[in-house]
Amino acid sequence: MEPGKWAIQVATDSTLRSVLAEELRELVQAKISERPYGAELAATPKEAYRIVLNSRIAGHVYRVLQQGMARDAAGLYRVVSAVDWTAQFPVDATFAVSFTGGNKAIRNTLFGAQCVKDAIVDRFVARLGRRPSVNVESPDVLVHLHLTQKNLATVSVELSAGSLHRRGYRLEGGLAPLRENLAAAVLRRAQWPQVAAERGAFVDPMCGSGTLVIEAALMIRGLDVDQKRQRLGSPRWFGHDWQALEQVMAESALAAIEVPLVGMDIDPYQIEQARENAKRAGVADYVTFMVRDVRKPGRPSVLESAEKGLLVVNLPYGQRVSEQAALPALYEKAASNWLAAYQGWSAALLGPNDPVMRYLGLRAEKRFDFANGPLAVQLWRLRLDDKARPAPRGPDEFATRLIERAATMERSDSAQAFANRLKKNLRHLGRWSRREGVSCYRVYDADLPEYALAVDIYTDINGQRWINVQEYAAPSQIDPKLARQRLTEAMGVIAELLEVPTGKVFLRIRRRQRGSNQYQKLGQKHQYVKVREGAATLLVNFTDYLDTGLFLDHRLVRAKVAQLAKGGDLLNLFCYTGTASVLAACEGARSTTSVDMSGTYLNWAARNFRENGFDIGHAHQLIRADCLQWLKQATSQKKRYDVIFLDPPTFSSSKRMQGTLDIQRDHKSLIRQAMALLKASGVLIFSTNLRRFKLDPTLKADYVCNDLSLSTLPQDFSRNQRIRQVFEFKHAE
Repeated sequence: MEPGKWAIQVATDSTLRSVLAEELRELVQAKISERPYGAELAATPKEAYRIVLNSRIAGHVYRVLQQGMARDAAGLYRVVSAVDWTAQFPVDATFAVSFTGGNKAIRNTLFGAQCVKDAIVDRFVARLGRRPSVNVESPDVLVHLHLTQKNLATVSVELSAGSLHRRGYRLEGGLAPLRENLAAAVLRRAQWPQVAAERGAFVDPMCGSGTLVIEAALMIRGLDVDQKRQRLGSPRWFGHDWQALEQVMAESALAAIEVPLVGMDIDPYQIEQARENAKRAGVADYVTFMVRDVRKPGRPSVLESAEKGLLVVNLPYGQRVSEQAALPALYEKAASNWLAAYQGWSAALLGPNDPVMRYLGLRAEKRFDFANGPLAVQLWRLRLDDKARPAPRGPDEFATRLIERAATMERSDSAQAFANRLKKNLRHLGRWSRREGVSCYRVYDADLPEYALAVDIYTDINGQRWINVQEYAAPSQIDPKLARQRLTEAMGVIAELLEVPTGKVFLRIRRRQRGSNQYQKLGQKHQYVKVREGAATLLVNFTDYLDTGLFLDHRLVRAKVAQLAKGGDLLNLFCYTGTASVLAACEGARSTTSVDMSGTYLNWAARNFRENGFDIGHAHQLIRADCLQWLKQATSQKKRYDVIFLDPPTFSSSKRMQGTLDIQRDHKSLIRQAMALLKASGVLIFSTNLRRFKLDPTLKADYVCNDLSLSTLPQDFSRNQRIRQVFEFKHAE
C-alpha cells in the first residue's frame, strides 16, 4: 500500500456494482476495481471520507486492517489476533462484529463473528488485563470480517455508520418499498443529474412513500453537515484522520433546487408518509406530493410550464400492489397518458421483468437489470415521443424477418428432421387435397414436440399459394433463445419446401385469448385473399387479425350444416365471418340468420355474402347482438329454424356482454334455449374446441344426440382427434 493511503472496500448490492464504480470515479481520483461485493481502491483519508459522506450507491465502506488465510476457526483466530487491537480503539470503547461470507469449515456467520470477537477480547486482555464491552446496537467501533470460499479473511473497520442505504428519513417503507441506494442507482441510470443540470423537472406518478422523489432532491441539493456526520461510523477508532474529515465536510455547500420535483399516488396514506419522509430528509420545502390517479390524463398544474424533464416510476409488480390480471390494462393506460402529457421528456420505468413490461407498449432505448430485494427487476430508459411506440410488426413482416435470418444459418439436425416430416406430410396431404378438391388445408400440426407449429396452406382462386404459420407459445421452462432459434429454422424450411415467396408467408404466436383479446387487431393492411370452399368463394385475411376468417378444422362441419339447410332456414349463432351461412346460401338454403357480437366480423360476413352474389336483407340477415341475450329474446318470437349451427367460443367476457360465457358451465342452458327455436324435424349442430369438454348427460336424456366428432374430423387434422367436439341434436319423437 502506498504511504498515506488506506485500502478501502465499498460494498453494495451485486446489481449496483457498475453504477457504484461510475459514482466512485466521479468522487475520487483513485483507480477503482470492481469486485463481486462492490469495489476496492487505495484511497487517501480525504477520498475515503468523501465516499462515506457523499456516495448515494454505497452500502458499507470498510478500511482494511489485515488479510490472511483462514481455513478454520483456529486460522481465523490467528488472522484477527495479528492486529494490535489496543492500537485501534480504547478499552473503554464498545465494539461489535459483523461477519459475511464463509467457507467449508465456517458456515455460520454467528459462529464466525464469535471467533472474531474472542480474538479481539483476548488481545486486549493479554496486553492490558482488561477487555472492552460489546454493544451491537450502537457500538463505538464496528469491526467487519469477510471470509471467502477460498479462505481469504479480510479484517476491517467500518467507516460508515452501518449500511448507508438507510438514510434515516424513511420510518415506514410503504406498500412497495424501494431501497434508497437502489433508487439512487435508478436515478443515475435515468440520467437525472444531467436532466437537472438542464433545469428539467422531475415527476414520479406512482411515488408510494416518496423515495425516488426524495432521492432526486438529495442528489442535486446534497446533505447538510449534520446529515453527513450521521453517516460516519466507528467514531472512537484511533485511525480516523479528523483534519481530513473536516476538510471534506467543508468542500461543498448545499445547492439550491430550482426545478419542480413532484410525487403522485392514488393512496392518501402513502402521500402522507411521503410528506413526513421529506421533512425528515430536509427537502420538504422543495418537493410536492399530491393524491392523483395514474390513469387520470394530463399533468398537474405545478408541471404545466415544464418543457422538459424526467419521469421515473417504480411500477407495481403484481405480487404486492395489484393482481397480475390487472397489470396489462393499468400499464397500457398509464403509458398512453404519459406519452400524451409528457411529450419530449425522458423516462425511466422500473418493473418486474421483460414480458410484463411489454404491457406498456413502449420501446426502451436502454435496459438495465437490478434486484429489488428478492425480485429481479428491469429499468427501461426511453424518451416519451413518437419513437417510443414501436412500429407494429404484422404477421408477414414477422415471417419475412425470420426467413431472411434462417438463410444465414446452418441447418441443425433437428431442423432437418422437421424438414423431413414436412416433406412427407406435403406429399401425402397434397395428393389427398387434389383428390378431394380441398384448396385450404393443414400440412403440419405440431407433429414434432420441438417444433410446436401449425402450418396451413391456402390456395387462392388464381392458384397462388399462401402459407399461414402459427406457433404455439413455448412453456416458460423452455429457453427463449432456443425456442426462437427453432422457430427461425422452421420458417426457413417452410419457405424453401413450400416454394412460397416471403411476402406470402405469415407467422403468428398463439396464446390463450379471452374476452376482448379475441377480437384484437394486428394490422390495418385490409389485404383479403379469395379462396374456394365447396360452392362458395370466401375472403381470408392473413395480416390484420388473430385468425384468418376461416377455421379449417370446421370444413366438414360447415359442409354438413350447408347440406342440412338446403331448402330450409338456418340460424348461425356466434357466426364469426359467416362462412357456414354463405355455404348454406350457396347450397340453396331458403334463409340464413347470422348472429355475432363483433361488428368487424359481421362486416366481413357481409362481404362474403356479396362475393357470392347474395344481398343482405330479408333472406339473409346479419344481426349484431350478444347471442346469450338474443336467444332469451328470440324464444318469445314465432320464428323457428330447420337447422341451427351453434359454435360458441370457449370463454368470452366482452364489454358488450352481460356477464361472461364459459362453455363448460353454460352449454346446457345454451343448447336448451337454442333447441326451443328448432322446428320439430330440425337439426342442431353444436361444436366446441374445448378439449376437455364434457357434455351434460341430461341433454342426451332429453334429446336425440349423436356424436359427430370423428365423422366430421378432416384428414388434415386427424393427428389430434380431440381438437374439437361436435354433437347433433334432434327433438325426441
